[in-house]
Amino acid sequence: MQTDKSFYSRPVQSRLVSIDVFRGLTMLLMLFVNDIGDIDLGHIQNAPWWLKHMPGKIDGMTIADVIFPCFLFIVGMAIPMALEQRIAAGESLFKISKNIVRRALALIFIGLCMVNSCHGYSNFDVAAMGMSGTVWRLLMFAGVIIFWSRYPGEPDTKRKLGVALRVMAAILLVYLLVIFRVNQDGASIWLRPRWWGIIGVIGWAYLFSAFIWLLCRKWGFGLIGVFVLLVSMNIGLRYGMFGWWNTIVRAAHGWVPGLAGIVANVSMVVAGMTVALLYRHDSAATTPKSRIGWTLIFGLGFAVAGLLLRQPWGIHKNGGTPAWILFSMAITCVVYVLLYWIVNVKKITRGTELIAQAGSNTLLMYMLPYIFYSVLALFGIDFLQTHLSEGWTGVARSAVIAMFLMTTTVLLTRKGVRLKV
Repeated sequence: MQTDKSFYSRPVQSRLVSIDVFRGLTMLLMLFVNDIGDIDLGHIQNAPWWLKHMPGKIDGMTIADVIFPCFLFIVGMAIPMALEQRIAAGESLFKISKNIVRRALALIFIGLCMVNSCHGYSNFDVAAMGMSGTVWRLLMFAGVIIFWSRYPGEPDTKRKLGVALRVMAAILLVYLLVIFRVNQDGASIWLRPRWWGIIGVIGWAYLFSAFIWLLCRKWGFGLIGVFVLLVSMNIGLRYGMFGWWNTIVRAAHGWVPGLAGIVANVSMVVAGMTVALLYRHDSAATTPKSRIGWTLIFGLGFAVAGLLLRQPWGIHKNGGTPAWILFSMAITCVVYVLLYWIVNVKKITRGTELIAQAGSNTLLMYMLPYIFYSVLALFGIDFLQTHLSEGWTGVARSAVIAMFLMTTTVLLTRKGVRLKV
């Protein structure tokens, strides 16, 4: 295949430690608020309202409502670095595109499995499956971890062992998919897409965003234009535009994601990709001071646009309103600038190593709470459901569990358990 030499001759962006720290902190907070609010996890009663998602009809946002936008923003900042490395290695656009699709499908698959077995949705048909839902969930996580773990390529014996483990994990996952059944309205049914789960949503957002970056690579105004277009589409959807997409979703029985979710999530990833241009070696912002200044300008622009678009739709995470997206991006810019100044400029890294290491293994970190509670359920341990599960005592418990699971992620990472889709 012929390659575009100019496309491959551009400089590669080096890794920013502050991104891993930001990702790790975001994941730690995600584990914390999930333990408070998720019915399959801690599900703390009478926790402070600002640690839970804002109810859908109330105009406003809480800490919990900005965590996922932060993660999508980080995905956007990481995409250029990951794809630049492949470009620098001489990979063709076809190979890069194939890898994007492969990664996205893997995330969507994992998200689909999780949303059908977690989040309080499933009423497992134990008789049809031949196992409890808890066992199915744990076997599913085992298959995912074994299949998508990194295995050493040398020596040859270890490489062959890795291949054999992946084959066994694939067989296990196929078997689990074949037997999966849940009871609904008196019928025993198979997997349903529902809302795809957090991992699946990230997969869909990554799929579209990575190709947007390939099209607009290094062209800041192009990325800004795409962001404005996505926000405009978000507004248009509220006036009944793009109804043909809903027809496709209905015809596909939900196996095609809703356009509103795609537009909202991709816009936040694109925002991250746009800001990431400031931190390239060949950026016009050549000093930390100028990078911080321009990032804050972007944040101010997001905030002003959020104020202008707050009415008539308000700030609603569940509705993915323009104001929620824009205010979330403004907050994210400020938080990232602070971390960049601390970690990259002032070189204050003491205490951040564990967070950064956990941030480099986010897929495992996200799955660990569901594994943890499933193991407790398997052995009939219900102490956490009957004790320390209310008010500030429960919040403190959730904080301890989040720290414990982050530390577990670091230990597993150091032992070589690292997932890469």
